[in-house]
Amino acid sequence: MKGRSIRTRVTLWFSVSLIIVVLLSFISFMIVSRTVVEKTTLNILRDAVENNLDEVEFHDEIINDEMDQDSDYYMKYSDGWLEIDDDFLSSVNGVYCAVYDVSPGCPELIYGENPIADITKACEFSNRDLQKIVTDGVEYHIYDRKVRSEGLKNVWIRGVISDEQNAGDVHTIAEITIIILIAILIIAILGGNIIAGRMLNPISSITKAASKISRGNDLKERIDIGEGKDEVHELADSFNKMMERLEVAFADEQQFTSDVSHELRTPISVIMAQSEFALENSNKEDDYIDALETVKRQAGKMSKLVNDMLTFARLGRNSGVYEKIKMNLSEVVESISEDMALIEEKGIKLECEAEPDVFVNGNRELLSRLIVNLIGNAYKYGKDEGHIWVKVKVAEGKAYLTVEDDGIGIAEDEIPKISKRMYQVDSSRNDKGSGLGLYMVKEIAEFHGGRIMVESRLNHGSKFIFEISTF
Repeated sequence: MKGRSIRTRVTLWFSVSLIIVVLLSFISFMIVSRTVVEKTTLNILRDAVENNLDEVEFHDEIINDEMDQDSDYYMKYSDGWLEIDDDFLSSVNGVYCAVYDVSPGCPELIYGENPIADITKACEFSNRDLQKIVTDGVEYHIYDRKVRSEGLKNVWIRGVISDEQNAGDVHTIAEITIIILIAILIIAILGGNIIAGRMLNPISSITKAASKISRGNDLKERIDIGEGKDEVHELADSFNKMMERLEVAFADEQQFTSDVSHELRTPISVIMAQSEFALENSNKEDDYIDALETVKRQAGKMSKLVNDMLTFARLGRNSGVYEKIKMNLSEVVESISEDMALIEEKGIKLECEAEPDVFVNGNRELLSRLIVNLIGNAYKYGKDEGHIWVKVKVAEGKAYLTVEDDGIGIAEDEIPKISKRMYQVDSSRNDKGSGLGLYMVKEIAEFHGGRIMVESRLNHGSKFIFEISTF
């Protein structure tokens, strides 16, 4: 089946399964039907004999005028007369009934019909018992009843019916059943093929869309199969959502590449310009020193940008480079705050207040970078002679690291954008960073299963809150 389409395979398996079910159903139905028909036939045989039982009577004497005027059958029997009512049915519904005189010796058929009378002589008369005899490949059922009327000691009624009687009914049922089942089978197979085709059409659409994307890199391609709640529609929706995410991610990557190229272009241009100037125009040692300092500063900026990009790549791959362990967040925050308080940039005063022994499951290097970035961001956008407050506290199984400043703040419409790559609130301050700091903070927080929350008012300062589960 490897070369066949899914639709063909589904239809084929469905058809084979349905044929097997139909065959088993037909066999079971015929077995039940034969049993029911046979039981019905035997009931007909019993009923016919039992009904005729009341039509046989004995009379001690009878008047000739009564015999002439009556349509019943009379015959001399023993010391009286045997009367068989005209309602006695010798043949009805395939049942043959006959009256027998079973006096000592050979039983004698005295009234009625029995097409196998000679053969049934070998069967002893047994009251209310069913007997079976086969002749010429045909099976007959025999039912005997002894007449209990006074004076009729040896009179019996024997009923005979052939299996051929119910065979015709069984054959008729079989023919009708076969026609109905074949019709159902054809309709089901055709319907299953159509349904399978309709169900698989969206998959064909998905295949075509994926092929079109692979040929032309068109990430805007979507699958439209209408409304529905089945698994195929869920697959199409998942594919469309995946393409939306890929489109956004691809656009972000393109933008990131463009932004990084822009960020690298400036220091490279400066380095080249300073190198050319130093080589061509300067003969003094101070000029060389100034040029080298500029080159070092720009190279440091490039190095930081490259390191940040490497960190992003490792976080994105989740390659296991950054191992998480049980660590004391309070100690790390206090240590970094103590070191960064020595910066004394713009006369800003840094204060740290941390609850002791707040343990989390994290990577020390990454969380240290998160803390440094948050505090560094507060220094960059803090006001002269301002304050930075760093706090660590625990509430309801969560650890909260808060870095708050009283600096320039962030406009409300800018807050959702600050965690994007290469984004800076004030484009005039590009010399202060690459725009990756807060994006790095967001990525590190998500890597640890945490999140970053921001509260800020323009010209009133900002508060960054890092939430992470305690260990």
